[in-house]
Amino acid sequence: MIGRPAPDFTLPAVHRDGEISLADYRGKSHLLLAVFIGLYCPFCRRNIAQLGAATEKLRGVGVETLGVVATELENARLYFKYRPARIAIAADPDLVTHRAFGLPRRNVTDELMQDYASLPVNPTGEAPEPIPMAKLGPLLDRSPGRLPAQRRGPARHRAPVAAAQGTVPHRPRRHRALGKHRAAHRRRRRGRQIPERRRAPRRRAHARLTMAATPGAAIQP
Repeated sequence: MIGRPAPDFTLPAVHRDGEISLADYRGKSHLLLAVFIGLYCPFCRRNIAQLGAATEKLRGVGVETLGVVATELENARLYFKYRPARIAIAADPDLVTHRAFGLPRRNVTDELMQDYASLPVNPTGEAPEPIPMAKLGPLLDRSPGRLPAQRRGPARHRAPVAAAQGTVPHRPRRHRALGKHRAAHRRRRRGRQIPERRRAPRRRAHARLTMAATPGAAIQP
């Protein structure tokens, strides 16, 4: 395909509403098109973060960046909601761009995910030894290549992100008690109680106030 016009495509945009196509860039600027197999791939997630870090330098020399992920639109938007990308992203679950550019891509099956979980790899040499991709992914996500806004978030954000990656099913959060009621419940479950020496002065002070407010009552020493 070298020397021939790139095949056009139109895909739903992940970073905004609407669609995005190659025609949006044709004749306006140079374009770096990065096509990824899916967000379940830790190397794809890492490369998207690295492209985001370099987008300003590329734009300075007249090159725009567009990433295409072979992931369902809803899952892609859920993932990038908690780990925003600095490049334009389009969703291509039907592999339109893969076929247009003649790129190979295996279908995501149970066998593929089993291989993904157990196959030891270390292509970038960042791990001390080859380890399964399921364990290598979190290491790459926390590596310096990820932007500060894309680092691992609070625990309440990890389930939606993992669900968007296709690694675990997303379960909605249950209602949780708030404030002092939740803290008291935790203390009771752990078998811890407030020391008596802290509560006794409160009871004595309350008794003095009650007796002093009663006409004719004498305050005991």
